[in-house]
Amino acid sequence: MPSRAAEEIAELANDRVSDGSRKRDLLVIAACGFLLYALNVDFWIYGDSGMYADYALRRKFTEVTLHIGYYALVIAGQATVGQLLGLPIQETMGWMNVAFGAATLCVVYLLALELLKSRPVALLTVVMFGLSGRVIANSTSSEVYITQTFFVLLSFLQFARGRTLVTAAAATMSLLISPLSAFAFLFFPVYDYQQHGVIRWKQLGTLAVVSLALYLPYLVVHGHDLLWGRRGLLAINTNVAPNPVAGLMNFPKYQFKQFTALLLLSIPAMWVLRRNVRFFWLAVAVAVPHIYVIIKLTGEDNVFILNTDFFFAAALALGWTQLSHTRWRWLGPLALAGHLSLYVVSRSLFAFEHHRDYSEEMRDIAQRYLRNEGSAMITDWGTAIALTFYGRERAVGPVMDDPLFRRIYNTEENPPHDPSLLTLPNLYLLDRWKPTPLSRLLSSSESLRRQTNEHSIKLQAERRLNLTCRLLQERTNRLYQCTPNAPVPQS
Repeated sequence: MPSRAAEEIAELANDRVSDGSRKRDLLVIAACGFLLYALNVDFWIYGDSGMYADYALRRKFTEVTLHIGYYALVIAGQATVGQLLGLPIQETMGWMNVAFGAATLCVVYLLALELLKSRPVALLTVVMFGLSGRVIANSTSSEVYITQTFFVLLSFLQFARGRTLVTAAAATMSLLISPLSAFAFLFFPVYDYQQHGVIRWKQLGTLAVVSLALYLPYLVVHGHDLLWGRRGLLAINTNVAPNPVAGLMNFPKYQFKQFTALLLLSIPAMWVLRRNVRFFWLAVAVAVPHIYVIIKLTGEDNVFILNTDFFFAAALALGWTQLSHTRWRWLGPLALAGHLSLYVVSRSLFAFEHHRDYSEEMRDIAQRYLRNEGSAMITDWGTAIALTFYGRERAVGPVMDDPLFRRIYNTEENPPHDPSLLTLPNLYLLDRWKPTPLSRLLSSSESLRRQTNEHSIKLQAERRLNLTCRLLQERTNRLYQCTPNAPVPQS
């Protein structure tokens, strides 16, 4: 049964949704979502996405297998649409995520209808979710998290509809894309208890057994890599210490980056959630386990909690609906206009930087500056992956085992794998870093100077490695030639 708050909202909206209205809504949502993300798609490969593309191209999954479901989707996309349209793999990955972004908006709409019983709230949830920074970034780039979120939310939707086997299939696929999906699965017992007054252990047991049966072949073949491999869960748990202070301090900053002015709606949302107790506890059940992820993996804009954004977006939508019946009804549209204005003015949206020529840029740098044995490149790990992926002569093995990768000095590796690279006669440096669009818009010049001083690869290398670097060219990355400074004489 829906909560009293949900009933009140539905009564005010007077909106029993017919099948025809639902289908029209889904068609409009899918079309608008696809158009929005297509206009902003970015085919730039960097770091992990370069490794994913490499694994899919070679079709050999011997390491970092915990995202094997995503590799399978990329392989299927490249073998069908990519082959038909003659797309390079980075463009196939970009378009695939655009499609999954639009599909996720459809699932968000249906799930919000199922949980909140209100068409206006469901449509507003789609708007809040679809225009959030994390969703835009992951629906327009080559990362795993929008596909993971699609299957996590799809499993919630199917469970709410009583379809245990389909729920198991969707949940298992989300685990094959990222095992961090398991942090969201407390949804199932909590929702089951809310609907039936007891936890139906038989149904949940069936869900668990079917999911395990579907997941078991992967565990048998790749269980060791999942737990103790390069990105193994237990290896990361051992090697990466929790940092509660950094995690909890970064969380509000990241939430502002994702929702900006829409956060104003969180105030009336808290008032609504006081009455909408069932939805509140569902949100808590999904969000609380992710606190561990937040304090463990403190960077990357908290992308690892993307599948919790549905509940945050729905809460903002409830806040908007609450305001719409008061004299503050103008605050919702104003917050949305402010959010969109910040994103458009900062060029977080509609920058139209698709980076189709990025592969040629990196290939040219590798061929012109790293052809002879007396040359080395200094850069960060993610750029090193991209430079190797595009610049190698052929894919004979994993990117990180390629001879070209071994001629790159990684500024993020401590200690460096080969300090002798710095003694070679031709030293070059690639610096990709620049402030984020929102930082450029909202930060003071002094703050931008501090950010640049802290994060610029060139400035880091000049300080730590005692180099002087001269700009050679500036495209997507800035390319420098570096020379060692004379040692400071000892008095």
